[in-house]
Amino acid sequence: YHLWDELRRRHPQVVWQSCSGGGGRADLGILRLADQIWVSDNTQAIARLAIQAGFSRVFPASVMEAWVTDADRGRIPLAFRFHVGMCGSLGLGGDLLKWTPAERAEAAHWIAHYKDLRPLIQLGNQYRLGPAALQYMGQDGQRGVLFAFRTCLAEPASPLRIKLQGLQPKLIYEIEGFPGPRSGSAWMASELEIWLGNFESTLREIAVVVGAEK
Repeated sequence: YHLWDELRRRHPQVVWQSCSGGGGRADLGILRLADQIWVSDNTQAIARLAIQAGFSRVFPASVMEAWVTDADRGRIPLAFRFHVGMCGSLGLGGDLLKWTPAERAEAAHWIAHYKDLRPLIQLGNQYRLGPAALQYMGQDGQRGVLFAFRTCLAEPASPLRIKLQGLQPKLIYEIEGFPGPRSGSAWMASELEIWLGNFESTLREIAVVVGAEK
C-alpha cells in the first residue's frame, strides 16, 4: 500500500490496474488506489461466467476488467464472448490483424452497443436471475439490460425461465423480444422464457415507455 500510495501521488494522471494472483488477492482497500482489477488470466468465455459471478459478489462491474481475447476464437460465437465481456468493464485483447473483416465489423457493433449501455452496467444495480442470467438497471429504474447465456446442456433443450427484478412497479416497460408494454409489477410477476441453443447468448434491452401508473 505504501508503494501504491507513492505511485499514485507521483503519477495522478495514470490509470492503474490491480493484478495479483489472478485477482485472488484483490481487496476493497486497493480500490482507493487502483482504478480497475484484472480478474484472471483465464479469459475463456465459459470459465469467465463463473469467475465474474464470484468476483461481482464483492466488486462492482465498473472495476471488473472483462476482455474479449482470442481464447475460444473459432469455437465460441463472438457474440457470446462479447456478451460475457459486456457484463463488466469491456476490453479487447485479441490479435485484430488476424481477425476477419466480418469479425472486426461484429466487434465494432458490440463495442458501440456497450458504450450506449455502459452507464447502466457500470453504475447501475446488478441482479442475479439464476446461474445463466444477469440484469442491470439504471439507478432511476428507467432503463436496463438483460443478459442470458446457455453453455452446453443435454438435449432436448428447455427454455431459460427468468423473473426480472428492480423494475419500478407502476412504470410501463417494454422488454426487447417480448410482447408488451406492461407495468413493472406485471413483468416481475411473470416468468420470461428464453430459448437458446448450446453456446448461444442474448442481450435484451429494458426501457420505460410510459411513466404512468397502470
